[in-house]
Amino acid sequence: MTNFALIFRNLIKKDWKKLSVTLLGLVYFAIFYAPMMTNIYSTKTELLAIFETLKNPAMIALVGPTEATTQTVTLASFYFQEMTLFTALIFIIVGILHVLSRTRAEEEEGLSELVLSFPVGKLTQPVAVLLEMTGFYLTSALLITAGLTILTQKIAGFSLATNAVYGFSLALSGLLFSALALLAAQLFATASAARNATFSLVYALYIARAFTDLSNHTLSRLNPLAWVYLSSPSVGNHWLYLLATLLLVGCLSLITLNLQTRRDISGSIFSEKEKPHRASRFYSSTLGFVAKNAQGQLMIWGLGLLLMGATYGSIFGDIDKFVETNATIKAMFVENPKFNLAAQFMGTILMILVVLATVTVISLIGRLGKDERLGRLDLLLLKTSRTKLLWSTWCLAVLVGIIVAELGGIGLYLASAAVMAHPIAVTTVMSATTAYLPTLLVFASLTTLLIAVNRKLLDLAWLYLIASFIADYLGSLLNLSKIYHQLTPFYWVPRLPVDQMDWRYVCVMGIISLALLGMSSLIYQKRDI
Repeated sequence: MTNFALIFRNLIKKDWKKLSVTLLGLVYFAIFYAPMMTNIYSTKTELLAIFETLKNPAMIALVGPTEATTQTVTLASFYFQEMTLFTALIFIIVGILHVLSRTRAEEEEGLSELVLSFPVGKLTQPVAVLLEMTGFYLTSALLITAGLTILTQKIAGFSLATNAVYGFSLALSGLLFSALALLAAQLFATASAARNATFSLVYALYIARAFTDLSNHTLSRLNPLAWVYLSSPSVGNHWLYLLATLLLVGCLSLITLNLQTRRDISGSIFSEKEKPHRASRFYSSTLGFVAKNAQGQLMIWGLGLLLMGATYGSIFGDIDKFVETNATIKAMFVENPKFNLAAQFMGTILMILVVLATVTVISLIGRLGKDERLGRLDLLLLKTSRTKLLWSTWCLAVLVGIIVAELGGIGLYLASAAVMAHPIAVTTVMSATTAYLPTLLVFASLTTLLIAVNRKLLDLAWLYLIASFIADYLGSLLNLSKIYHQLTPFYWVPRLPVDQMDWRYVCVMGIISLALLGMSSLIYQKRDI
């Protein structure tokens, strides 16, 4: 591995800002909820009420079984059971995306070939990326352990040992699938193919563990994705699953490095299927070209939102008992006593799903900035106009956002219908979901305007989305002033069926989005690419 130190130092220099922000975000997400639990579940009765939801078969399928019992459950055991799997999935997604962007994506762009033209060993780049991710996840594990230990000193069930099991379980799950992504980078010819294959495997493992958790718990022990919650922080503290994960990381790494030495740079183990020399008429158009690039995100986010909707819908069967015994949750969600608790709770849940759908919209429009940075727009604009490219991207992003948001609503309905004695009507759920869709138009147009002005302003769209979510979802707990709520599009959305539909809101959102899009089109035509 010639010049490894130089390559690794340059890699850290290039990534440290992005990884630092990501690290802080992951650590915060993994621990921020823990100190709030004493306020939300202040009595044993409130804790037992929410603990009953974990015994629901739908919840077992979503977050796994718990070893805790009614007699042994603590705030710590409930917190870890509720948070571990889904937090691990976020760690996994971060690792997969970063590894592929630094390996197969750079090979596609010709950067790896340029680096290897100098005296650099063939294994230098993958080993450097793997070492970088090891340091990243090790740091996250230590910060989670330290952070939880400091924040939960007076909360029953939390200790240095249990916090360490939780932190290292998350870190090792992320590292495991980072190694798997590195292996996929050797097998597939493009970053998109490697990404789709890796995420498909994650989804398959998730579905497999859901079935085995319900039918034969022993089989779940063979599933690497299940190891993250089978370590059972606070109840069992099974370190053996962490050692098994570490061993599997080592095996995957050795296989990956062996394959790296056997293939040509920019080549792959699996040869790519030869594509037709002429695309169909639809894909030859600007809209078709953008649609082709959006297929992967539609599949991944569609399945993700369907699953997330089912996650929230699965607790609707116990929501009445849970909210009635918890004053804090009741203050957050109960607005109109004329409607049942599930109907009132649904509005907040749908807002979360639409926020996730908005992530898809912003990322798809953000591709314009990425293509500009990589110099691809010069080729695209030989065949189409800037206006057509901008509007096609906006239309496809909005369409994908609407589809994945509605899939989230469908998942919510299907899961809630399975656990409720008197389920909410499907038309009510879908109407409530559709009421949020104008907010997608506003975020899409705002993102388009920022890209049109300068591609580097894309981060402002992400910051505005995060701020809007915090203001609307946590505003009541944080005692934010009403004016902060009003600055977000979500404040103006009628929460059906509790509120009446307000068509003025739809008109205003539509006018704002069209005005922003018109400004974007004018600016994008005139600025330098």
